[in-house]
Amino acid sequence: MPTEVAAHFEAHRARVYRWAYAMCGRHEDALDIVQEVFLRMLRRPPELPNIAAAVGWLRQVTARVVIDRWRAESSRGAARHEFSPERSAGESVESHELVECLRAAIGTLSEQQRLVLMAKTYDRMTFQQIAHEFGIAVPTAKTHYLRALSAVRARLKIDLPAGRLS
Repeated sequence: MPTEVAAHFEAHRARVYRWAYAMCGRHEDALDIVQEVFLRMLRRPPELPNIAAAVGWLRQVTARVVIDRWRAESSRGAARHEFSPERSAGESVESHELVECLRAAIGTLSEQQRLVLMAKTYDRMTFQQIAHEFGIAVPTAKTHYLRALSAVRARLKIDLPAGRLS
């Protein structure tokens, strides 16, 4: 394994795992996704001039790999629940269904909206950090976030808190 890819793997594998697990909800699937993300980096090493560029690339590829898996599962006619969170003994059917609906709603977002939503919610990044990482203006980052929340709210027909715009 080239040294640069190995360094990125050591530095970012936990972060990529966290994103993958948040999107797919299963440990085994998240591990497979981490492997696929870093294999893609190994096969076609991207130009990553700094850490922010590396994190942005990894976040984008992680989201694409998860969505590719969802599409592959649905095209094979497999039940969606096979690639979904495993329910613990104490988890209610309603909360499991809500998680499934939330994942489906997030899956309908544009790629940019999904990436900004992941950065804001999973990594608790500020809009300034998001704008810097994605090379967009701060108001654009806020717009993507608010549109993503609005789309998810509309899809779920519930009122989710917007959080702070910081």
